[in-house]
Amino acid sequence: MRYRRIKNTLLIISFLSSFLFLFNVENLFNPSSNAYPSSFISEIESFDGTVTEFKLAHSSEIPEYLSEKKFRSMRKYLQESFDVKLLPVFHPSQHNVIEYYGEKRISDSTKVQVKWVAKEVSVLQIPKKYTGYLLTTISGSEQDDFQNEWVFLTRILQNMNIKPRINFSLAIELNQLMSQAKQTQYLEDTFQSLEGNILNRYKDNSQMIYDGYTNEISSFVMANEKKTNLQLSTQTDIANEKTVVNIGSPLLILE
Repeated sequence: MRYRRIKNTLLIISFLSSFLFLFNVENLFNPSSNAYPSSFISEIESFDGTVTEFKLAHSSEIPEYLSEKKFRSMRKYLQESFDVKLLPVFHPSQHNVIEYYGEKRISDSTKVQVKWVAKEVSVLQIPKKYTGYLLTTISGSEQDDFQNEWVFLTRILQNMNIKPRINFSLAIELNQLMSQAKQTQYLEDTFQSLEGNILNRYKDNSQMIYDGYTNEISSFVMANEKKTNLQLSTQTDIANEKTVVNIGSPLLILE
């Protein structure tokens, strides 16, 4: 479990660093990205299948280099803001990473997770300097709570003078094991029903991922000089004979 958490943290840092490099940080999302897309969510909930999980996430890089002392001192501020106790996570010294992690339940069906992570700046400096990353996730299974959780996360970030950049994902279970041909048709039909244009397609033996753009959502990211705000994926659950569809905007939330 500890190894998995360390590995996931390093993958997230790597992904986030690449993500922030590829997309303009200041214009990563347009100004209305924290607006709750109620009509879009309602449309997704009308699809066939059972929505089993709602998930929100925010990730950001602190726009300044931090000393180790300052990074560690900010832990208390984050704990108070999220009302979550942040405990240190062990990383081998060669990883040059400092991490605090905490989670708590905010209802029987919903939990919030917070990561506060520092990666040492590669340029030699004395004293050492770090880049800080704040990673927050709220996940639950009750659709009636989803909008309240959106408002909750948005307000906390705004109170911390952080511009919310919120991703959301919904997982839908279909009570059938789809062939790849049917998965392809399902994704293309879903994009069409959401008035979206497909920009990229990815497929391997275990999953398919499509991304594109729809006018139904106001927020977006720029990728290869094109607006992107909708990602869909399918995965097969052979053991339970089900296909799981994930719908995310602007991007799917990574585990």
